[in-house]
Amino acid sequence: MNQKERSEIIIHPIRLRITALLNQKTHTAGELASKLHNVPPATLYRHIKKLETAGVIRVVDSYPVRGTLEKVYGLKNSSIGEFSLEDMKDFTIEDHERLFTAFTSSLNYSYYDFLTTLEVNPERMGLCGYHSHSVVFNPEDLPDFKNEFIALLEKYKSKAESSIKTEIFQLSTIIIPEVDNESE
Repeated sequence: MNQKERSEIIIHPIRLRITALLNQKTHTAGELASKLHNVPPATLYRHIKKLETAGVIRVVDSYPVRGTLEKVYGLKNSSIGEFSLEDMKDFTIEDHERLFTAFTSSLNYSYYDFLTTLEVNPERMGLCGYHSHSVVFNPEDLPDFKNEFIALLEKYKSKAESSIKTEIFQLSTIIIPEVDNESE
């Protein structure tokens, strides 16, 4: 499957959320359903099957539960939703618009889910934030910046696997170069 075909599979907001959850840790369909409580079970299973058939996710374990086999799903590749510059060279502007819209829709859905929990736990609002920062560096330094940022995220991601009480937070990044309208 080429990168454009892969993007078409994961672009759906529900499938983006499934892959985001599976990027954090493995889950059964039931665990995914509890985290995606606004998604009807039949719809969830249809999206899981589509991701599995496309090779985006895979069954990493299974165990018997009440006469059936409970499957545990994980991402086939942790970078499945990431596209390099080489991957995106054949994407059209419309492809980028669709991918970005799906990405931001998934963020909106996650944020809405978080807001609905505030009725029960209003003190959790202090755990959330959204920020925009300008960073100045040479464009040739971007690969190093990305690698260092990923290494920092991996450091904290590994804490989720320890015995220390942790909670998963979604951190999403968007890198947009400044548009220089004077040079056009």
